[in-house]
Amino acid sequence: MSVHLFVGHSRITSATPYRTTQQYTPEGLSVWSADHGAQINAITVDAAGNIYTGGVSSGGVTTRKYSNTGALLWSANSYSTVTAIAVDTSGNVYTANLGSGSYGNTAKFASDGTPLWMANYGGSGYGIAIAPNGEVIVVHAAYSSKNITKLNAQYGNRTGYGNIGGGSQLNGIVLLNGEIAYIVGSRTYAGGYQSLWRVNYSTSTPVAEWGSAAHGSSLLCVGVDASGNIYAGGNRLSNITTRKFSSDGTELWNADHGGYVYALGVAKNNQVFVCGDQVGARVKQYNPDGTVVSSFEPGSSVKAIIVVTDAAQTFNSPSLPFPLAVVVPSTGFSVRPNGIPIALSLGLFTSAALSAPPDLTLIHSVYRQVYRLYLLTSTGMIELPLSAIQCRRRVGASTWLTAEIPVYTPSLGIQCHNHIGSEISIYAGVVDGNGERIGEFLRAELTEVNRSWSPDSGSIVLTARVDNPYFTAQSRSLLGVVSRGADDGRHTVVCAVDPLLRPNDTVFDGVESWIAGNIAYRISAMESQMTVTEEL
Repeated sequence: MSVHLFVGHSRITSATPYRTTQQYTPEGLSVWSADHGAQINAITVDAAGNIYTGGVSSGGVTTRKYSNTGALLWSANSYSTVTAIAVDTSGNVYTANLGSGSYGNTAKFASDGTPLWMANYGGSGYGIAIAPNGEVIVVHAAYSSKNITKLNAQYGNRTGYGNIGGGSQLNGIVLLNGEIAYIVGSRTYAGGYQSLWRVNYSTSTPVAEWGSAAHGSSLLCVGVDASGNIYAGGNRLSNITTRKFSSDGTELWNADHGGYVYALGVAKNNQVFVCGDQVGARVKQYNPDGTVVSSFEPGSSVKAIIVVTDAAQTFNSPSLPFPLAVVVPSTGFSVRPNGIPIALSLGLFTSAALSAPPDLTLIHSVYRQVYRLYLLTSTGMIELPLSAIQCRRRVGASTWLTAEIPVYTPSLGIQCHNHIGSEISIYAGVVDGNGERIGEFLRAELTEVNRSWSPDSGSIVLTARVDNPYFTAQSRSLLGVVSRGADDGRHTVVCAVDPLLRPNDTVFDGVESWIAGNIAYRISAMESQMTVTEEL
């Protein structure tokens, strides 16, 4: 599981290049940087790995979109300092703004940066989130005793509003689900001096289910982990800036960042990254139990962070426009699963259930073949996206294997390059009414990592080799025979892929039996077949 940090901060001008936005590894190694020209207050990422930032106006620009490699894609203007930013599943961008004069406190932009609308609810906005039903939830400074507003995403009109914590300024929001949000704000008295609330926002009048007075001062940021625990950070009080709570509001631990905490992010492994203005350790990583893992210094006060954890995908989850696994019906024709765009490096530590692929000749139900790619490391097997396989196997000769990863990111390229000399493995199997069953099909030493690039896409091609493979001879019947022919007097058959077939096996092509000497595989989302040639 890989973690990627994207941070926004005050502009660094002490060294070139000037920068306000950076991608880091958890260890503090910079992957890329960009310069907005003024302080960045907010940052988020979409499912394709594009980065969105918002901050103080610079040259009439408050909002920017970058590719996952740091290339600027577009710039836009919210006409006021941006304090929070969110993106929906269609790539539309929403900003919460300080607001001034007739300008709105929330702005919406299309996925290409075109302004769509601005809304004004009276108080400067400080937090924004997109509900599962598409509504825009904004928390803001109190105006007419209201400090949370719900907006229709299409038109920007108000669909609800409420008063949380007695009308104090609200500074941050994170949604747990389609009903519950956790909100932080300025310390206010509401049956106790509270600054963290659990809020039911599903109705037209959001209401607090409980509030916590544990921090005793204003909180500026909030996050939630996969177990429903809450993390909040803010003003320093009694040498405490960061607290963890259970879902019922019970404090589990607290820590001192050393200065104000402006932002935090939670990885899917429940590691917490806290950001602020403590010189020398402005980004600090905590274990789920509150112990410090590491810290690093970006060079200026960090105001925003988004943590991206490589997603664990399974066959039945919403899959990629490129498949994480190559899936092929039993007819030999390929299908491509539909799904959401995710263009980040993907990793999943896993293990296989079977030592060998299932025998297709013994399966009589309707099934589809599935192929998965794994990088074998000293700490486990990392699953990588896979779009195509080519391999040629011959008796007494090297097995050459190429596997295409249908996306390029610097982190994924570095990860693959760092494992040249390690092994990769292709697992093959079936998906049917009994679920997915896979076993190892091919294993080879990674020898080359190459990037294939075009203006609108990129991929990584892995090349690997096995020297002098040895196989115990067996007899196999070829399935899905497409054609039969002869090559220099040798039988040649094009048919469906049989992962259990090896060079030197005896094959029956439906007409004759002979010894397989050469097997060439072509497996992708467009075709899946093998060509078997007789041994002389």
